[in-house]
Amino acid sequence: MAVKRKKYRLPAAASAAVAGLGQVIKGDAGKGLKIMLWFYLGFPMIIYGSLLLNAYLFLAVFAVFVVLYPVIWAFNIMDAYSTQVRARRRA
Repeated sequence: MAVKRKKYRLPAAASAAVAGLGQVIKGDAGKGLKIMLWFYLGFPMIIYGSLLLNAYLFLAVFAVFVVLYPVIWAFNIMDAYSTQVRARRRA
């Protein structure tokens, strides 16, 4: 029983270290790469683009992303764990 729990935790721990890595480890590479691209390239580009346009827009966008980043990261970890658990139960 303990071995199975460790297998469930591996994708979650990987996603806690690098967003999207848990999905890649469990075999859902497309979803994991999308999360990585958005988290490390897409969102920072949106923040930087808002800085170039207007300082007040930057502050608003930055404030939204300060709240969204941890929420998205937590969802990513939860998704890596829960989909692994569901896949093991079906098998």
